[in-house]
Amino acid sequence: MKDDLRLFILDAGDKYPSDSPLKVEINAERVLAMLPKSTIECTRDCIQIDCGGKEGIVILVTPETIELRLPTIEWTKSVS
Repeated sequence: MKDDLRLFILDAGDKYPSDSPLKVEINAERVLAMLPKSTIECTRDCIQIDCGGKEGIVILVTPETIELRLPTIEWTKSVS
């Protein structure tokens, strides 16, 4: 992987200003470079990357981890 990654605008609203890219942003940029047709949502410490909608994967990126998840929901009937 190249060290000179293209900078993505992960915090377009500038909600979490910093002097340099955060580690979570650097990790997310590496993932986004491989999945260009993705949508992202950001918090201060976590970035969620959705790739492929309901049939695809969800990637959660934190400073320490990169998690791959399947976007499945199981609805169960509550028992009264």
